[in-house]
Amino acid sequence: MKKILIIGAGLSKNFKDEYIFSVLKQLPHDIFVAVPQESEGWLSEFVKPNNILRLDFSNLTDCISKISCFCEINNIVFDAIFTFKEHFVCAASVIAQAFGCIYTPINNIFKASNNKLLFRKHYNSLANDYIIKADFQILDDRALLSDIQIPMVMKPFFGSSSCGVQLVLPTTDIKHAVVSSKKSIAHKFDAALDRTFLLEKYISGKAFSIDGIIQNHKVHFAGINEYIYGPLPHFVQIGNIIPANITKKEYKFCIKAMRQIVQHFGFNNMPFHAEVILNDGKLFLIEIACRMPGGKIPRGYQLAYGFNFVEQVANLYLGLPVSFERKTNCQIIQKGKHIFNDCDIVSLKIPKSAFAQCDFAVITNAGSHNNYPDQNNPVYFYTVISKSFKDAVRQSEQFEKQIRIKIRNT
Repeated sequence: MKKILIIGAGLSKNFKDEYIFSVLKQLPHDIFVAVPQESEGWLSEFVKPNNILRLDFSNLTDCISKISCFCEINNIVFDAIFTFKEHFVCAASVIAQAFGCIYTPINNIFKASNNKLLFRKHYNSLANDYIIKADFQILDDRALLSDIQIPMVMKPFFGSSSCGVQLVLPTTDIKHAVVSSKKSIAHKFDAALDRTFLLEKYISGKAFSIDGIIQNHKVHFAGINEYIYGPLPHFVQIGNIIPANITKKEYKFCIKAMRQIVQHFGFNNMPFHAEVILNDGKLFLIEIACRMPGGKIPRGYQLAYGFNFVEQVANLYLGLPVSFERKTNCQIIQKGKHIFNDCDIVSLKIPKSAFAQCDFAVITNAGSHNNYPDQNNPVYFYTVISKSFKDAVRQSEQFEKQIRIKIRNT
């Protein structure tokens, strides 16, 4: 039985982590987890209590020392060490190297979304006519009066889930936008308000993620997922469409362009989650992460195609063959019902039949406050499974008509 150490996952109980660990529990491996000291205790539902290490990840030397002591005391040799979390990919790489396991090269990580500035500079050096580059600049408290001549996207150097990301126009009050973004980040991450931002040219068009795994320099594509966004100026992801509603020609173009991008960056031995925009026959890479896609996307791929992304990530770091073999071919729409203003949820009426919907869950109950955009959770979430995109859209619209939400603006 292979022994796997997962770094950083399981900080709090949510759909994504529950899904990951439910899959890991079914694999023929012995799963261990190294979590931050403040993590909740829910992981014992999926992992043996004695297999859970609590560490201070602000001190990697101490982490490695404690893991090595744990291995020595319990006579354990880990066959794989990796993470599913954006903010732990660096730590997982260093720890995996220390214990002689397969790892994502650290220079790959810092050229990806872990450092948005280095990523953008490296990406903009790619010489290719059908891949769009973007003008960019740095924005901090000393440069709040920067002239914005064109629509630009302001994104914090630290963050995830598009938190604090917003569109700014020549007419935008930049100081107010920065304060608002800092507030959103502090609310979500309980982090300090001092922030530096990247401003880059806004590219309109359809947004997608291209997801897969690179193993021994070979790219294995899982597929292309289309994002459903809420209204601008914020970039709240409210749903996914798998496979993306694009033509075969557009699909082949995206795959070809992504192969060139991967080659340009020199990526290897990593899962990847690349966010892109298609615009007038050209592709623009928003950013690329050295990890599996987050949220409910892995579950969407499983429902659409029958393979399991979590299992393939484990195979990568165990040195086993990676394969996204498609066993089914379904159309998936995963969607949350969001409210795009500050309000109180007064009442929520859900027919009993709604609970038969795939992955249906109530996220925000009546009596709760909807804090937009600082912490914009959906009221409910559901998944539609169909044989065609047109029918999936029809089912989605019919489903949402069943549910009544009454709100009071604040």
